[in-house]
Amino acid sequence: MQKQQFHTNIVILIVIMLTFFVIGAFVFRSLEHWSFINAFYFVVMTATTVGYGDLTPSHNLSKIITIIYALSIIPFVIYTFSVIAKFHVERIYKKIHVIERQQDAQREELEKTEKRMAENKKHLKEQADEIKKQEKTMKKQIKLDREFEEEILEHDKELEVVENIVERELEKGKEKKTK
Repeated sequence: MQKQQFHTNIVILIVIMLTFFVIGAFVFRSLEHWSFINAFYFVVMTATTVGYGDLTPSHNLSKIITIIYALSIIPFVIYTFSVIAKFHVERIYKKIHVIERQQDAQREELEKTEKRMAENKKHLKEQADEIKKQEKTMKKQIKLDREFEEEILEHDKELEVVENIVERELEKGKEKKTK
């Protein structure tokens, strides 16, 4: 809506400005006897405050009209350009505002991501600590298992010795019975 209103206002201002230029060109064409192009050129240079000085009014009436014309058209041209500039500045401001909101959203998302990463890092550290505990427990268990195996092997050897002794005694007992 605002953009449409702006375009309408600009068209109206430009039409008014061109009308002033054309009327001014006809006035100076008839007063100074310049061609329409030269008169139009003079009016535009005066309105935009460029004023090269290559065309100057030579009659007193033309000079008075130039003063009145300049005092009326220059503020109008400045106003027209300021309206255009204001519209563009507002448009740029809106774009900047949108970008700032996007940056804020990205910043918030980044903070959330950093927080999640910190939490994940904390969980990973806890998991690593738990793994180290389990490794220690497993090493202790492996050591106990080895000690137990050694005891079993030692016990097996003792049992074998006892079995051998029992077998010999049984054989001796059988030999005594058979005799």
